[in-house]
Amino acid sequence: MSRCWCFSTATGKTTPWLATGWGFSDDGKRLTFTLRDGVKWSDGQPFTARDVAFTLNLLKQNPGLSGSGGIRGVMDTMTGAAAADDRTCTVDFSRAFTRRSTPSASSRSCRSTPGRTWPTR
Repeated sequence: MSRCWCFSTATGKTTPWLATGWGFSDDGKRLTFTLRDGVKWSDGQPFTARDVAFTLNLLKQNPGLSGSGGIRGVMDTMTGAAAADDRTCTVDFSRAFTRRSTPSASSRSCRSTPGRTWPTR
């Protein structure tokens, strides 16, 4: 599965992939992004904001799971992720992010996992 967006350190630009738009709340503590419509997993099931929220919460709750670079750097301040609807995901943080600490730079290494296929305990 591809990333939601990709940040180029060479150009300083963010390119949308699975997310079509994103932005922070006025206080900088909530990131909201919208996913591209019509994306499906390899098994034909729809890719939804629930999958993204599941992946972020899974990484937060299980520090031993892979997730490299930037995504691990924000896990200590991420308080949770949720799906507002099928295409909208919100991610809450305990501290504000500035314009320079964008989600593109901090989340470029996170790929989503479909929660329905993950074994539960």
